[in-house]
Amino acid sequence: MSFFINQQTKHRAQVIDFLQFLSSQEGSQMFTNISHWQPATVGVKPSHFAAQFTQVTDGIPPGPSFINLSGNDTGMFMRSELGALWGIGGGVEAYKAAVKAGLPSRMREDYGREERASRLNVGNEDLIAVARQQLAGETASVPSLATVANEAKIYQIRDVLANDRTR
Repeated sequence: MSFFINQQTKHRAQVIDFLQFLSSQEGSQMFTNISHWQPATVGVKPSHFAAQFTQVTDGIPPGPSFINLSGNDTGMFMRSELGALWGIGGGVEAYKAAVKAGLPSRMREDYGREERASRLNVGNEDLIAVARQQLAGETASVPSLATVANEAKIYQIRDVLANDRTR
């Protein structure tokens, strides 16, 4: 959530003080408890209601990156082997050999972790979809999912792991 200070305000100091409080752990915890929004401040726990919809990320960084490829273990491994690329006596072939030896197992671990997290997230979304269906009084036997992206991701990851495409 973004907050702004009107350029014309006569209460600039009070607005800044309020925004500093609101972005503190104490203020953010109060806001989260009242609004049931997911917290954006480190160290703030979601409200009891919002906690059931918190996305599970378990080591999966947001956004694409060459170094991160499929998750934290993969990214840390790729970075740890950079010495083989530009260290003394290193080079492209040394780096390729080091990466080829250790990358598949790290990718399998990362994909397995992401698949488990995606299953939990889809479970939460299924609950939301069923609740929406019940509240709307719909009688469809299969509710539409809140989002299909997480469900598709599960099957994509399972396919990668089942066909050992990490080699």
